[in-house]
Amino acid sequence: MTVSRAAAVRAAQDAKARRDAERLRRERMVDGALADFYEAMARAEALREQARARAARLIEQAELAAAEPEQAARTAVARLHNLGESREQIADLTGLRPVEVRAMLAESAAVPDSSLAATAPTDRTAARPAPVAMEPRSGGEVA
Repeated sequence: MTVSRAAAVRAAQDAKARRDAERLRRERMVDGALADFYEAMARAEALREQARARAARLIEQAELAAAEPEQAARTAVARLHNLGESREQIADLTGLRPVEVRAMLAESAAVPDSSLAATAPTDRTAARPAPVAMEPRSGGEVA
């Protein structure tokens, strides 16, 4: 090897070393960015899972709290039925679908209530209460 050849080999090795150092620096930056990505995604998923758990607890509490007023609504539907209103009339008066009226009547029949005794069928010509205003559901149905 001549002096010029040795200098050329050293220059090539130096250039390659710089390139390799730059590649290594870039790979470390890629590794860091990927680690940040996976860590952030894991944190985001953990937050979502915590929110789902909180939401499930809130829904469970709301369902428990809603049980009493729902029973009162079923009792009121049963009272309307005992007053001689047909299922279709009850549906028209309350804004419920007939299938919901049937379900409420079936559920109220399963739970005896002393307030139903006071509403035995009477004169059907008596004045009827005004229909209850209901909020529209999605799709234009009435809730």
